Amino acid sequence: MTQKTSPEQSRRMTWEEMKKAFPDEWLMITDSEHDNLGRFIAGVVERHSKDDQEVFRLPIPKKNCAFRYTGESTFRGIFSHAEHDCVNIHLLNERNCSH
Repeated sequence: MTQKTSPEQSRRMTWEEMKKAFPDEWLMITDSEHDNLGRFIAGVVERHSKDDQEVFRLPIPKKNCAFRYTGESTFRGIFSHAEHDCVNIHLLNERNCSH
């Protein structure tokens, strides 16, 4: 179930505060602030839920917004896929060469 942020929570929060206030939830964030390296550091939580589809649903505010997940990501990165493919190619080459 989507929860609209309460007035006391709709204040500007840092990413660390968001992770503590909304553990393992999807957030719709407006008025985001980034450091000079482009990393997200603060914003205002407009919507939050454990269900990502609830947060992504329409209507979206008529201002810039971002979506973030406060829990641990299971994505190991693009290089993990490349390493996996390289290992598979190496194994295929070994099998082909041994026949």
